[in-house]
Amino acid sequence: MLVVMVAVALLTAISVDLAYRSRVELQIAANGRDELRAEAAAAGAVELARLVLHFQSQLDAGTAMGGAAITQLAGGALPSLPHLQLWKLIAVDDGLAANLFGGGEAAPAAANPRAGPASHAPAP
Repeated sequence: MLVVMVAVALLTAISVDLAYRSRVELQIAANGRDELRAEAAAAGAVELARLVLHFQSQLDAGTAMGGAAITQLAGGALPSLPHLQLWKLIAVDDGLAANLFGGGEAAPAAANPRAGPASHAPAP
């Protein structure tokens, strides 16, 4: 009977240790997954920002040349053209940031002056 109780105690200790190790390894894997997702999202955001800045510089150069040519043709009588800002038109939304820093619910477009025509509420 003593041998059985010692065997049961050893098996219990081994199974508890195995369960603890698997829980720790699962948490380590989840942390690695989250870190990889965060790095990919950050890299994507940087590339999107670079793309927007590239197109904005092309747009600015084209508007400056086109606006100067139109003004010269009209004899300087036309007012300057409005400056189009692409970053206001592109909907960049991160649900995690919205939930962390408040505003997790979609704000109406009238309450958000920066919302452009291409912005949408985050999908639930």
